[in-house]
Amino acid sequence: MKKIIIGMVIAGFLLVAGLCGLFYRELNRREAGEHVANVRYLPKSASDITYVKIMFCEEYEFAISESEFVQFAKKKGRILQEIQEPKSVRPILIWPEKRNKEIQSLADYESTEVKADKGLFHQEQRNNGGGYTFLYNRDTGRAYYWYAHH
Repeated sequence: MKKIIIGMVIAGFLLVAGLCGLFYRELNRREAGEHVANVRYLPKSASDITYVKIMFCEEYEFAISESEFVQFAKKKGRILQEIQEPKSVRPILIWPEKRNKEIQSLADYESTEVKADKGLFHQEQRNNGGGYTFLYNRDTGRAYYWYAHH
């Protein structure tokens, strides 16, 4: 009987350790790409995509038509507003990849800003650090989307 209990305890420990390992792997999985043709998380019409996606945060910069971007935001439950004054966002996750080089100075970092004088914008920041940012540059036909769960 004692051997059965010890065997059950060991099996339980191995099961919990295995589940913890799987959870840790999922938390640390990182998916990224630079100038890729498409990703399953964006509309099929999106192209030239640079992105990083980790478990609780995702960030994309890509080419898309304005109407498709508006529909994408609506599917996420967000309404975009016309830009009244120039907007810019600094990518958090993708900025090192954007220039395919190591960022060594503040000027390198600032050069990665996504800017728009004309276009659409929506930003929602939560107290826990999460939220949404949508930016569409009408002059370039490029969009930026960021989401963080927390």
